[in-house]
Amino acid sequence: MPQGKSTSRRRFVRSIAPAVVLSAGLLGAGAAYAVPELQLTVPGGTYDGTLETTFASGQTFDLYALFGPNKDTLSDTFYISFALELGADDSPVGTSGSHPALNAGSFKFGGQTYNVTSDLTWGTPSGLPTHGDFPTWYGMLPFQFSSGNQTASIDTQTTTPSSISGGCLSDCLYFTSFAVDTSLLSSAYSIHFDLFDQKTLDGDHPAVNAPFSHDAQSLDGGCTQVPCGPREQVPEPATLALMIAGLAGLVATRRRRR
Repeated sequence: MPQGKSTSRRRFVRSIAPAVVLSAGLLGAGAAYAVPELQLTVPGGTYDGTLETTFASGQTFDLYALFGPNKDTLSDTFYISFALELGADDSPVGTSGSHPALNAGSFKFGGQTYNVTSDLTWGTPSGLPTHGDFPTWYGMLPFQFSSGNQTASIDTQTTTPSSISGGCLSDCLYFTSFAVDTSLLSSAYSIHFDLFDQKTLDGDHPAVNAPFSHDAQSLDGGCTQVPCGPREQVPEPATLALMIAGLAGLVATRRRRR
């Protein structure tokens, strides 16, 4: 590498280091505030703190949506999106029109079988904040939580439960479960799940506050353990917003010093 490029890269790393530290501090502080209003988890799975995602430990599993009322209420409509994680050799082309040609197979979710390319939609769900999984093939399932399904409060950032059972007297979360089977999915692909509310679809939540929950993801088709091949690590919208805020603060500080 030419000396000039090496020097400029070192300067760049030094210049963003304070912002990275600031962003990390903000993230650490935010993590200690409260249990997120919306969460997804897979009992017995593995939580990846960088991706803010719980990975399933097998091809068949129960996906749990968890809700602790804050800005939303029990009567509101919620959505789970199920989106194909494209393989390393697949290049998204745009939100409409042409897209990668592939045979990704099929999977079962919530009692229904979906063929990826014939039953799902190519693009980006309308109204959602920028999200690293899209554009891709995706579907959305609307549902409501039931007052009869409550469980003890957990934070999936720190705890991956071995199971979730009903019955709770205080500090409870509502839950709904969905059966998932990805054993017929092609080996290069997995399904990524997001949980969000109607307000997000309506544009009522700015990206930093959008309840892109702590997400969940299946293993790659044919995979039997975590991790199963490299995945591009795309920060969640809230994480990315905090990083940008840190960088903006650094720029403002430098200008004042000048």
